[in-house]
Amino acid sequence: MIQPNGLRAADALGAGVGARVRATGHTTAPDEVRVLMDARGTVLAEEPLAAAGRPMPVLRSALHRALLDEAVTAGAALRMATTVEDYTGHDDHVTVRFSDGGAAACQVLIGADGINSAVRRRMLGDGPPVYRGYTSVRGRTRGSALGQRGHVVNGRGIQLFVAPVGDDTLYWTAKITAAEGEWPAKGPEEARHALLAALEGWYPPVVDLVRAADPGDVVVTDIHDRDPAARWTDHRVALLG
Repeated sequence: MIQPNGLRAADALGAGVGARVRATGHTTAPDEVRVLMDARGTVLAEEPLAAAGRPMPVLRSALHRALLDEAVTAGAALRMATTVEDYTGHDDHVTVRFSDGGAAACQVLIGADGINSAVRRRMLGDGPPVYRGYTSVRGRTRGSALGQRGHVVNGRGIQLFVAPVGDDTLYWTAKITAAEGEWPAKGPEEARHALLAALEGWYPPVVDLVRAADPGDVVVTDIHDRDPAARWTDHRVALLG
């Protein structure tokens, strides 16, 4: 979900960036609502999305592609098939070391390398992220009977979040209360079957949404988070996100 401030940030990078990002996802209508329901399909409430500033749902892969295309168009140099492992700060530059054994000198370094950031590890050394008590099984499905609008469906131990992402496609993620490591150990296909078993008796279009998903798109991830850090800069290095 790209919030309005994220879209404004894309516009600030250039009109082309904002337009490209908006073209990747679902444009939320002024009167659009998100349907909140129980596991049997009883509608409990309809949440106006205008109150949240009309956030834009988008597949992460589509957003990454849009930003990559924009970066290439702008002449950015890309280094593929490697990751940042460490950095060393100097008065007038930063040395970045890569997993393939290479290194590069740069004037600034922006660490946007995820929740297990190597840049953060060097800068803050604050240990691993914390498991928050639930896992996520997620995928995408085309042509669902739920239609092109968002849903939040709550049942015992499971919450299913659904959002339209364009091209008659719904993105969905099931938040499941579970012990750490339990669901990722299943693998994507077994996890999908286990989720279907857990959804037995739920509102049929919701179950069909999971059943009709492309198995190759299913991802299983334990949810971790970090507490806010007191600082996120180290001279010429900054953390993003």
